[in-house]
Amino acid sequence: MKRILTLSLSASLITAWGLSSATYAAAAAAEGDPAHDPTPSVIDQVPAAAQAALKARAGEDRISAIEQERRDGTVVYTARIEQRGLDRKITVSETGTIISDNRHEQINKAVAKVDEAKDDAKRAWDRRATTSDPLKLDDLPKPAQECITTEAAGNEVGVIRGGVEQGKVYYRADIRFSDGSERQIKVSEQGELLSQR
Repeated sequence: MKRILTLSLSASLITAWGLSSATYAAAAAAEGDPAHDPTPSVIDQVPAAAQAALKARAGEDRISAIEQERRDGTVVYTARIEQRGLDRKITVSETGTIISDNRHEQINKAVAKVDEAKDDAKRAWDRRATTSDPLKLDDLPKPAQECITTEAAGNEVGVIRGGVEQGKVYYRADIRFSDGSERQIKVSEQGELLSQR
């Protein structure tokens, strides 16, 4: 026989609405409603030894639900502990003896690898956005074209790349002078000279 530990008032109201307390606890956890967070009230309904064991195993992680059930005549408590990936489930006896601790390590390692790959892809995308393929002068807005042409003063305009910085579009252009020297300028899309080196 399983039951979710909830305050008796909440359980009465839920029963009146025709919902199980397990459904209520899951809905409250899914909603993230701190007023219906089962942790403070539910953990208090667990015997002290079981509480201590669950809290020690959970550490800084949040205990989001606790189920009480009878197994072979013994009352046990299974806690759901939120963690990245699949939530952890720990089952303890009334005396605090650990019966099982399902951390889902293999699955969560795979989840972490996927998350890491997503982060790598995002970083690569962000780098790509700020280091685009070379542009042609004709690709730029007229004011930016005019600023680069003026700064080049008849010299060769080399590689032009676009980027975004603090929400503003800019273009970097390399200018090659007849004496072999080079200068790089940065202009806004409005044609303002932002910097030069």
